[in-house]
Amino acid sequence: MEKTILYGNGVNLLGGGLSWDEILLRISKRDSLPQIQSNTLKYEYIILPQEEGKVYLLKHGRSLLKINGSLASFRINTEEKLKKSLSAELLKRGPSYFYDKLVELDADNYITTNYELFLPQKFGVSPQRSKTDLIYRHLCLDKGEQHKTFWNIHGDSSSPKDIILGLSDYCKYVAIINGYLSNSNEETNPCWIDLLFNTDVHILGLGLGYEEVDLWNVLTTRKRNKRSNPGICKNRIYYYAIRDKSYDSGKMELLKALDVNVVDVEFDPSDPENAYIDAYEKIMGFIKEDKLR
Repeated sequence: MEKTILYGNGVNLLGGGLSWDEILLRISKRDSLPQIQSNTLKYEYIILPQEEGKVYLLKHGRSLLKINGSLASFRINTEEKLKKSLSAELLKRGPSYFYDKLVELDADNYITTNYELFLPQKFGVSPQRSKTDLIYRHLCLDKGEQHKTFWNIHGDSSSPKDIILGLSDYCKYVAIINGYLSNSNEETNPCWIDLLFNTDVHILGLGLGYEEVDLWNVLTTRKRNKRSNPGICKNRIYYYAIRDKSYDSGKMELLKALDVNVVDVEFDPSDPENAYIDAYEKIMGFIKEDKLR
């Protein structure tokens, strides 16, 4: 069975990358943000107008805001500007060393919730913009015996306006996914969703926050399908859970209920920097040596 790697921002943190809290704070241009647990809603807080009722004039992308009795000019944060700023911020640091490790895994398919195109570039694949819907949009490597696909399922930095980030973006995306799941037998184009039903999937460096409603929707649909038809979905899904302070035992139980194999990875809090490196090395060993079968 084909092997698929699904990875998130954790692989960037290994190289000194920014957490999502830090990224959202930077693009907001604020000194601080409220403690909103959902990143999608935190983004909505940033993009929605904060000075409602105080804006007097909107012209050519600028507003006049009354501050201490005087009118001051400021440029509005539009969706596209924020997403371009986000893309620029993510690309500043370049890929972490762990992208070379992902190459070593030699998977058939790579799925990421990240917006960078670091991994396909490691394989020598150039970004190509596509006008197809995001659920179908991917890059391919066909060289000799190498056949690989790369999916940035939330959009990528080459087309910032298409990036999925806010709650509104996610809700529209889930509607598209539901349409695909309802009519999948009629589809002929390859789609990343199918990989969670018909390939062995290894999930790493991805916190799977509850705001990731698109992924939770696919996982719950897979479980429902298996319950109604036990003979389908013979693939296995593994989630590698590092037991650091973010470890959520309730989430692990939910994943197990969805027929996801949770693999606990030990973590030494006394030496966090090296502990993360060690944890990811253990994950690499599990996947490469096939210790879990």
